[in-house]
Amino acid sequence: PTPASGQNDQAVERINAWGEVTYSDGYLINVDFPATVLAIAVKAGDEVHKGDVLATLDTASYQNTIAKIESQLSAGEAALEGAVQDTAYLEAQIKQAQRDLQSAQDQADKNQVLYEAGALAQTDYDQIVQKRDMAATQLAVYQSQLKQLEQTNNSNQAQQESSNQARRQELAIYQNKLAKPYLSNEQLVCPLDNAIVSSI
Repeated sequence: PTPASGQNDQAVERINAWGEVTYSDGYLINVDFPATVLAIAVKAGDEVHKGDVLATLDTASYQNTIAKIESQLSAGEAALEGAVQDTAYLEAQIKQAQRDLQSAQDQADKNQVLYEAGALAQTDYDQIVQKRDMAATQLAVYQSQLKQLEQTNNSNQAQQESSNQARRQELAIYQNKLAKPYLSNEQLVCPLDNAIVSSI
């Protein structure tokens, strides 16, 4: 310290000091996806503020990858509807077969009384019972086909939905890499109110 003259000849202490400015906190800007640096707008030691452009990137290749995944997901969601075969025809057939069986059963019940009373021949009664049994068999066939179709639909839906879910997760990972406070479109920007560039 050296004395310096001031007003009224009062002594004033003056201090000359040398030192290095250091950072109290560090903020790492990390681009963890493929991109090409087109331009750098700052250099080490520059003072920057929130929103200032630090660098410009070319992310076209990465964006194309995201677009491809989105397209695959859209196609998968559309395929989910196509994975289900229509059951309306079999359902209609079952309803008709149920009516046929009920009618055949009614006929068998009525003719059983006649047969037991000796008013109906054995062969005629056997034909009526056979018709009823055939109606029951036909109903069982349709019901079995419907059950099998429903199982196939459920399996196809589950497989397609599993594939779609995997695409959603993959898409979320890719999109999250772009959802950073220091990324704006294709530019790296300062996310802090005030900062000094350490290195780039």
